Amino acid sequence: MKADKNKMFPVALSELHPELPSPFPLFVYLPLNDRMVEVRKEGDSLGPETYERLQREHHEQLWVPESHATEVKAFLEVVAKTRSPKNSVPPVLGKSAQIRERTGKLLKQEKPLAAEALEELSELARELLEEPQAEEMRAYADELIAAAAEDSPLFEAVRLLRAQQGAQEHSVFVGSAATALAAAAGHSDPGWIARLLCAATFHDIGLVKVRQSVLAKNRQDRSTNEQAEFEAHVSESVHLLETSIDEIPKDVTRMVAEHHESPDGTGFPGGLKAGELHEGSRYLFLANELVHLCEGENGADGLSPKDALSRLEKYFPEKLKNALLNH
Repeated sequence: MKADKNKMFPVALSELHPELPSPFPLFVYLPLNDRMVEVRKEGDSLGPETYERLQREHHEQLWVPESHATEVKAFLEVVAKTRSPKNSVPPVLGKSAQIRERTGKLLKQEKPLAAEALEELSELARELLEEPQAEEMRAYADELIAAAAEDSPLFEAVRLLRAQQGAQEHSVFVGSAATALAAAAGHSDPGWIARLLCAATFHDIGLVKVRQSVLAKNRQDRSTNEQAEFEAHVSESVHLLETSIDEIPKDVTRMVAEHHESPDGTGFPGGLKAGELHEGSRYLFLANELVHLCEGENGADGLSPKDALSRLEKYFPEKLKNALLNH
């Protein structure tokens, strides 16, 4: 939403607690956009990883609507009692935090990144795909778009949109998986990845035009007209991007237009084949299919990301096949 600091007040991040649900929404101010972006809804906790990331990105304060002043005062009193004498928050532990740290160190090198740093980023992605996990792929993708977001209002907005959602949320999971797949194949430049993440974030916005009764059905249970209605979400997504007040890169719109195009020509809406597709679309298609397999379709139980990836090998671009075979 458009920033209006007269109707909001700041709360120091250091006064909050990552694991306590707050009875008020929390916003981050984006100076490049002059907008407030909600990072947590009323009743939700920030979570350790988001808290740690906000610290690392030097967000010293978050913003709260004035209407919640009473709740904030009471909440901060509770937080103060739960703090240690040093008023510190324990560091985030675990594999995801380690990935963030490794990725972040590589991205802090001199810009533009040297070939050696880009290859190390690709190697890390290949490691992630040995036992792919949503949280770990998300940690990697978030660091890459954060690096690209430093000078881009659009990328910064996408980064924060991802931050509001869990790793298993469809668009987040798709973006994280697409990032790992593309980077493993050698596309580890933060700007390239950021455009892919934009496409992943917006690829299904056209579903708002599809009736819930149609969305609730498996593909084989839809009538011809219902399937046509579902497939129209692609053109609707493209239309929404093309008429957006934000300037959306053309390759982002193209990837959204092609996210259901299978490289064997059996996809929709154009039945395009591998050689006709934007390279980013190949990874977006793979990631979208992977997530659908993990979520479970047509009454089947969801697969693990590793098993889903194995099932999709026939669709891998040559660069990805070669990279994983040689790893």
